[in-house]
Amino acid sequence: MDPQDDRATTSLALRFPETLFVFDAGTGLARLGTGPYVRLLPPGDRPIHIFLSHLHLDHTVGLTFLPGLWSNPTVVHFRRM
Repeated sequence: MDPQDDRATTSLALRFPETLFVFDAGTGLARLGTGPYVRLLPPGDRPIHIFLSHLHLDHTVGLTFLPGLWSNPTVVHFRRM
């Protein structure tokens, strides 16, 4: 199922001057490549850090959208239990 305008699974982005932190990678992550959310992306040479709270599908499915979203280096962080 593609992301819908009116709903998405968990994803939260926090932008600092040259860095973007994303917490969880639900379908909401796909919005970073569209509309007003594109402005959250840092310059192309700056990394984007994605932190995964856990590895359930509703928190990771957005990773499938990564190749089409940005060219920035991307670092995925998660804690192994």
